[in-house]
Amino acid sequence: MNQGLKLPLIVLILSFVHPIAASASAQDLPKDEGWVAPDWPLKGYLNVTFQDKVRGVGSPFLIQDEKVCSSLSDPRCADTNKAFEYFTRLGPCENLGDIDCIEEIIAEIDSKTISGKFIEFFPSKNKTTYQENRELFLPKAKSGSIWEFPTLFNSAGEEYFVNVSLGGIKANESKEFEPKSLAISISGVEAISIKNRSSSDGLADDGSSYVLETQRDDGSKTLGAIGIYGPYEDEPVNCVMSGDGKCLNRKALPNGVGFQITLRLSKSPSGWFHGRIKDPSIGLKRIPDRTGYKLIVSGKSLQVPAVGFSTPWTDLTKEFQDKYLNGGFGGWLGCRWCSTNPLEATTTSNPPPSGNGAIDELVAWLPKLSDKSSADINTWSIRTLDSNEMNGADKCFTKKSQLNGVVTSNSTVYSAGPPKYDGSSLNYQVAAPHLMSNGAVTKGIYTLLIRSDVARCVYGFTAAPIKASISVINDGGINSLATTTVLEKNDWLKLSAFNFTFSAPVIKINLSQSKNQKYTIICTKSKLVKKVSGIKPKCPIGFKIK
Repeated sequence: MNQGLKLPLIVLILSFVHPIAASASAQDLPKDEGWVAPDWPLKGYLNVTFQDKVRGVGSPFLIQDEKVCSSLSDPRCADTNKAFEYFTRLGPCENLGDIDCIEEIIAEIDSKTISGKFIEFFPSKNKTTYQENRELFLPKAKSGSIWEFPTLFNSAGEEYFVNVSLGGIKANESKEFEPKSLAISISGVEAISIKNRSSSDGLADDGSSYVLETQRDDGSKTLGAIGIYGPYEDEPVNCVMSGDGKCLNRKALPNGVGFQITLRLSKSPSGWFHGRIKDPSIGLKRIPDRTGYKLIVSGKSLQVPAVGFSTPWTDLTKEFQDKYLNGGFGGWLGCRWCSTNPLEATTTSNPPPSGNGAIDELVAWLPKLSDKSSADINTWSIRTLDSNEMNGADKCFTKKSQLNGVVTSNSTVYSAGPPKYDGSSLNYQVAAPHLMSNGAVTKGIYTLLIRSDVARCVYGFTAAPIKASISVINDGGINSLATTTVLEKNDWLKLSAFNFTFSAPVIKINLSQSKNQKYTIICTKSKLVKKVSGIKPKCPIGFKIK
């Protein structure tokens, strides 16, 4: 059997979770390391997993329509009316002039900083690759990388998998590639050999994960994907990456660890980020004297509740059976054994971490799971929101060629896109089990970083100072007790809420500004600088506002 199901290219997430555990006392530590999904290929079962995991296949790729391409000049990919799309990972910068690479990673724990050291790329062999084209901003095709952080110990040692993936697209009318996605995560790992198995085509399964050309039932061509190596009953692994006959089995991050990663990028990421980072900081600046940008992201890890279970199809209520027979809560149903008869299939539901459908599915299951997580995974990750998540976002949130905001939370699932503006407040829904895996109450964490000019754009405010408040409204419409902080600094607003409880509260942010308020702007013209004050100050002719 193949290690991963063949799915449409869009569905590249494989999530794995542990069976629902017996209740534990609040004094026990929450489950994390060793927690693996019961996503076994058992016929007649439904496997459901809520876990925010690494997206994407293992091997880099370049595609055009339904074809995998070796280069931009590949004769198989010569249709000038079709777009090109790439996916790759970034490795370490080796020289001063290198671009689209990792310049530095620093870990921090117990007030001690530790510089990361690159060890090797993993996997070393890829099923798909392509030839770079720097002139058109097509970066090198690379695998992810293993780094060592001396004295930063996980249970297997000092090695960590650094997964920095970059995606881009070149539309048929465009001259060059534009960034489409950027995702960063760091995980403790141990490299272990996988068992000898055969894939569905009879070939030895070495754990490779890649995009492939396949056929639909009607004979037409499409693109599918072989996912990262998944768990079996006799092999309960939790691979963050696989290939070369090995699995990088996940090891828990040390509690309280923080990371700062610096990337050199040929083009600026834009839009919104979502992260699993506590007290996040993000900065973007141009690299002096040459093309490119430097992105710096830092913060501490977060414990994120995960939920997962496997249940016989015959044990489902008719309501749930009908729901999953008719497509489930969204477009993420899959199978390990595939059949139109659910008693012959292993049906899988791996919801994405965002969107109303994912929230609805989690909320539907929580009462049957004692409103308790299966595990609480210590996580450090951040990613750009994709175009589907940005659908319907306020126009002020979609400004290109700049970072507009960052949302971080420890909720299991959350609203798609940036916060929604309803005319008076910015609203964002989060959902998670009320209880952690050890029986303690889950304490919510939420931070919104938003550019000050973007916030003012949403509300139609001037550049005068603004006031902000944040509240957490629980399922019953009551304002939950939460610790909140508001800070405006260096042209960014930072709003945080802590210690609120779940299951599915809505976080509301209200901004206000006094009318007819005087404020000061700074105007520049060459080396000249002027300050102008007033209710609606304007720069003199020839000057520009700084």
